[in-house]
Amino acid sequence: MTEEQIALARRAVACRGFRWLPGMLTTEGMRVVVRCFGDDNEPDDDIPDLTDPATLGCLLALVREARAVPFLQAENLVAALEAAP
Repeated sequence: MTEEQIALARRAVACRGFRWLPGMLTTEGMRVVVRCFGDDNEPDDDIPDLTDPATLGCLLALVREARAVPFLQAENLVAALEAAP
């Protein structure tokens, strides 16, 4: 990841609404398989890999949840995919 992506990932982790979800990939190459509860089970000092499609999908889900808009951007994403050459 670029320095800008790393800085952005650190900002994401610092957000109140951030949590690790199954499917996310860390920058250390670890895939979150099961979401464990409790601070002792969180990836230590790691950040999400924002180049990973599954991680980006999880981040979108967290934004939808935090903003209480279940279909946030979904229609725009589907429209963009439909319009792609």
